[in-house]
Amino acid sequence: QKGSSCFGDKPSAWKVSPFWPIKMPYLVIDLSKAELDKDDAWFVVGYPSRAYVWIMARQPKMDDKVYEDISKRLVEVHHYPAGLPDLVRVPHQWTEAVGADGKPTYERSAK
Repeated sequence: QKGSSCFGDKPSAWKVSPFWPIKMPYLVIDLSKAELDKDDAWFVVGYPSRAYVWIMARQPKMDDKVYEDISKRLVEVHHYPAGLPDLVRVPHQWTEAVGADGKPTYERSAK
Protein backbone atom coordinates (compact mmCIF):
# COMPACT_ATOMS: atom_id res chain seq x y z
CA GLN A 1 0.00 0.00 0.00
CA LYS A 2 1.35 3.41 -0.95
CA GLY A 3 0.20 6.92 -0.12
CA SER A 4 0.95 10.32 -1.59
CA SER A 5 -0.21 13.91 -1.31
CA CYS A 6 -2.91 14.90 -3.82
CA PHE A 7 -2.18 18.59 -3.83
CA GLY A 8 1.57 19.05 -3.68
CA ASP A 9 2.56 20.39 -0.28
CA LYS A 10 -0.94 20.33 1.28
CA PRO A 11 -0.96 17.45 3.79
CA SER A 12 -4.75 17.61 4.15
CA ALA A 13 -5.45 15.60 0.99
CA TRP A 14 -3.75 12.42 -0.10
CA LYS A 15 -4.32 9.28 -2.12
CA VAL A 16 -3.76 5.73 -0.98
CA SER A 17 -3.16 2.94 -3.44
CA PRO A 18 -3.88 -0.51 -1.99
CA PHE A 19 -2.75 -1.93 -5.35
CA TRP A 20 -2.10 -0.56 -8.82
CA PRO A 21 -4.03 1.04 -10.59
CA ILE A 22 -6.46 1.88 -7.77
CA LYS A 23 -5.90 5.26 -6.02
CA MET A 24 -8.38 6.31 -3.37
CA PRO A 25 -8.60 9.94 -2.15
CA TYR A 26 -8.68 10.68 1.57
CA LEU A 27 -8.99 14.03 3.31
CA VAL A 28 -7.95 15.18 6.76
CA ILE A 29 -11.27 16.82 7.64
CA ASP A 30 -10.76 17.72 11.30
CA LEU A 31 -7.90 17.88 13.77
CA SER A 32 -7.18 18.81 17.34
CA LYS A 33 -5.83 22.18 18.37
CA ALA A 34 -2.93 20.36 20.01
CA GLU A 35 0.13 19.81 17.86
CA LEU A 36 0.02 16.33 16.35
CA ASP A 37 3.06 15.16 18.29
CA LYS A 38 1.33 15.83 21.65
CA ASP A 39 -0.25 12.96 23.57
CA ASP A 40 -3.78 14.41 23.44
CA ALA A 41 -3.68 15.06 19.68
CA TRP A 42 -6.14 13.51 17.26
CA PHE A 43 -7.29 13.92 13.66
CA VAL A 44 -10.12 12.71 11.44
CA VAL A 45 -9.67 11.22 7.97
CA GLY A 46 -12.68 11.08 5.66
CA TYR A 47 -13.50 9.72 2.24
CA PRO A 48 -15.16 12.21 -0.16
CA SER A 49 -18.37 10.16 -0.53
CA ARG A 50 -18.64 10.02 3.29
CA ALA A 51 -18.74 6.23 3.08
CA TYR A 52 -15.69 6.00 5.36
CA VAL A 53 -14.29 7.97 8.26
CA TRP A 54 -11.53 7.31 10.79
CA ILE A 55 -10.93 9.12 14.07
CA MET A 56 -7.26 8.67 14.96
CA ALA A 57 -5.59 9.58 18.22
CA ARG A 58 -2.10 9.47 19.67
CA GLN A 59 -3.29 7.60 22.74
CA PRO A 60 -5.22 4.30 22.82
CA LYS A 61 -8.07 5.87 24.84
CA MET A 62 -9.81 9.09 23.84
CA ASP A 63 -11.77 11.20 26.30
CA ASP A 64 -15.52 10.55 25.81
CA LYS A 65 -16.30 14.29 25.59
CA VAL A 66 -13.73 14.77 22.81
CA TYR A 67 -15.11 11.76 20.93
CA GLU A 68 -18.67 13.07 21.25
CA ASP A 69 -17.63 16.54 20.04
CA ILE A 70 -15.90 15.03 17.00
CA SER A 71 -18.93 12.86 16.25
CA LYS A 72 -21.22 15.89 16.49
CA ARG A 73 -19.03 17.87 14.04
CA LEU A 74 -18.99 14.95 11.62
CA VAL A 75 -22.78 15.26 11.32
CA GLU A 76 -23.23 19.03 11.62
CA VAL A 77 -20.17 20.31 9.74
CA HIS A 78 -19.08 17.47 7.46
CA HIS A 79 -22.59 16.15 6.64
CA TYR A 80 -22.15 12.53 7.67
CA PRO A 81 -25.42 10.61 8.34
CA ALA A 82 -27.24 11.58 11.55
CA GLY A 83 -26.34 9.30 14.42
CA LEU A 84 -23.32 7.94 12.49
CA PRO A 85 -24.94 4.50 12.19
CA ASP A 86 -21.82 2.78 10.86
CA LEU A 87 -19.22 4.43 13.11
CA VAL A 88 -17.61 1.81 15.34
CA ARG A 89 -15.43 2.78 18.27
CA VAL A 90 -12.66 0.20 18.54
CA PRO A 91 -10.91 0.05 21.92
CA HIS A 92 -7.13 -0.19 21.72
CA GLN A 93 -4.35 -0.90 24.15
CA TRP A 94 -0.59 -0.48 24.09
CA THR A 95 1.69 -3.27 25.12
CA GLU A 96 5.08 -2.28 26.46
CA ALA A 97 8.04 -4.46 25.59
CA VAL A 98 11.80 -4.10 25.70
CA GLY A 99 13.59 -3.79 22.38
CA ALA A 100 16.90 -5.38 21.44
CA ASP A 101 18.63 -2.14 22.46
CA GLY A 102 17.13 -2.37 25.96
CA LYS A 103 14.79 0.61 25.41
CA PRO A 104 11.03 0.31 25.82
CA THR A 105 9.01 -0.18 22.67
CA TYR A 106 5.23 -0.03 22.30
CA GLU A 107 2.87 -2.02 20.14
CA ARG A 108 -0.71 -1.03 19.48
CA SER A 109 -3.39 -3.66 19.12
CA ALA A 110 -7.17 -3.74 19.07
CA LYS A 111 -8.66 -5.41 22.12
